[in-house]
Amino acid sequence: MYGQIFRVVQPKRERYNQAMAQLKEKQDALADAKKKLEDIQNQIEELKKQYDEKMIQKEKLTKEIEFMEMMLDRATRLISGLAGEKTRWEETVADLQIKLGFLPGDCLLAAGFLSYMGPFLSQYREEIMEKIWLPQVRRLNIPCNPEFKFSAFLSKPTQV
Repeated sequence: MYGQIFRVVQPKRERYNQAMAQLKEKQDALADAKKKLEDIQNQIEELKKQYDEKMIQKEKLTKEIEFMEMMLDRATRLISGLAGEKTRWEETVADLQIKLGFLPGDCLLAAGFLSYMGPFLSQYREEIMEKIWLPQVRRLNIPCNPEFKFSAFLSKPTQV
């Protein structure tokens, strides 16, 4: 009876042992696959973090680019606006250099006008200035403005 049972049980034990060996192999393969899956999921999480950081950095750089473009546009407009000012400044400098050459005679005429012409009428003042003093200053080769006007020399047009 033991022999009969052994003959029936022995193949079942062998199949059981084979099934258990296969189960162990499959469980090991499953454990390896789970480990690989966990590693891949960790890599995915790390890549997601890196992606989020890079997107934040991209947004910051985009905002910085917009700001820099705005500043560049403003600088360009300022420079183009100042280009017109440059010509005006150059004209002003040239005019002032001319006036600087006339300064000795103009100062002489203005000082004489202030000192001696106060009591006279404006018509008489202009006559003395144009007929006597300006020709005398020119004869002495003292540089002066050919269109010298006392009111223009010592004051600004807005004050007059």
